[in-house]
Amino acid sequence: MVKGRLGEGIKMILEEEIRNAEQGSIGAMCRIGDYYYQKIRNEGYENEYENMALKYYKMAAEREELYGMYRFIEIGNISAKVELSFAYQIGIQTATKRCEEVYSIAEKTLNFIEKYGSENEEMINRGMVLYQFYMASYYLAICYYFIKSEREAGRLLSRIDKQDIGVQAKLLLALSIFIGENDFSRHQEVYDLLLELENNIEFAETEKMEIEETVYASAALLLSHYCRGNFLNLTPDLDRAVEVLNFVKSHLKREDEKKNIENELRRYHKKLFGGYKYVND
Repeated sequence: MVKGRLGEGIKMILEEEIRNAEQGSIGAMCRIGDYYYQKIRNEGYENEYENMALKYYKMAAEREELYGMYRFIEIGNISAKVELSFAYQIGIQTATKRCEEVYSIAEKTLNFIEKYGSENEEMINRGMVLYQFYMASYYLAICYYFIKSEREAGRLLSRIDKQDIGVQAKLLLALSIFIGENDFSRHQEVYDLLLELENNIEFAETEKMEIEETVYASAALLLSHYCRGNFLNLTPDLDRAVEVLNFVKSHLKREDEKKNIENELRRYHKKLFGGYKYVND
């Protein structure tokens, strides 16, 4: 009985807060967002909670309320990752729409805090905002890469300091530059980025979204081309190319990506006295 009355009381308070928010109260917008944010944290990720939290935090964000902006991109990035995790099932366009929205507000938030600072550094500071901005940039870059806007993907990732960018993002940047720019002068940069995957067991064993596995496998295939002496004046090392491909293949979960690597490995024919010969079909 007490629990029922408590539930009714919360419902009445929430309804009043919603009326206040609709009338323009930024505080009410943030409190409603907080209510659903806490439900996400306490009860788990649910579409209803996410949609309501994002709706009211976005209302506050549109009025340049830093707290609302930050919470929006924080939850928005979680939502973006969930949608990207199912990109092969639901389509990349769905995730792209979400990621573009989150990135837009993340960029706005970063500009805001750099211009005005934060009234409460312990709650929200530039480092926290910068991290969320980087995540938003990375998720949107994945979308753009897979909808064949590689140049835009590379532009987004190039804004992130190389010291702060993760291995997965470096591989995506390498592929985006290689495909999107087609600039001979940048081959060394691409090659240096791809080296991050070579014999990197820690990264190889890191849990990846399905779409990230595709990037990982594609990066390995591209690095094997460099190992064969393509694109740069490197001494061809086919043994190294085979080693790179086998290493990555052994850490893939997606069968289609494994098959792509296996198909490439079939082109490497062992020589009678050691080493390999690469045979094009």
